[in-house]
Amino acid sequence: MLSQSTLKDAFVHAVLEDILSGHYTVGQRLPSEREFAKLMNISRTVVRSGIAELAAKGVIKILPRQGSVVADFRTNGTISIVNAMLTEGFEFFHELLNDFIAARYLFECETASLAAELRTKDELTALFEALQDETEYCGASSHQIAVLTFAFHKAVVAASHNLFYSIIINSMENTYVQCLVRNYNAGVSFSEVKRRHAELFEAIRLKDPPLAKKKMKYVLDCRV
Repeated sequence: MLSQSTLKDAFVHAVLEDILSGHYTVGQRLPSEREFAKLMNISRTVVRSGIAELAAKGVIKILPRQGSVVADFRTNGTISIVNAMLTEGFEFFHELLNDFIAARYLFECETASLAAELRTKDELTALFEALQDETEYCGASSHQIAVLTFAFHKAVVAASHNLFYSIIINSMENTYVQCLVRNYNAGVSFSEVKRRHAELFEAIRLKDPPLAKKKMKYVLDCRV
């Protein structure tokens, strides 16, 4: 028998997919708890918990004594909805992916500049170790390569000394990795990525913010 937590996750996934695919549109009233429970053969307790999670994501609005309606997730959505859309391959994926890439250029080029300015010896060591982990990996798993790539970028962000930036990248780790896996499966060269990472590391080691910013853009141009 599936646990209530598993049933809730399945319910959230199903409703989220229906909303993002356009089956339920912005402003449309959703089925009641009773109707959802009957439709999906689950308890009202599971439905109530799932509805609360969807509201927390900014996907729906709960109206007292009126039920739930679909919210405009483009203006009310949270990081969790972005993660869901990018990792699950829902509708609007290509549009959101382009926005995600554009945001990464703004965000990560700035963190590279800050890392070059503010990094400590320990943070430089952590960056070097992340680079070494990439260099020493001889496997062909796109997922493991993506994990190693993310670890290097995470180390750059940590060296920026910006807590908000660190929280952003930590909260989107799964999204980053899934997008990287897609790119590596599509033919992105890990050897080229490692070479560009090495150049970025050198700019940060030299404490040259403009060069680090330029090198991060060079890295992101590789679609990682």
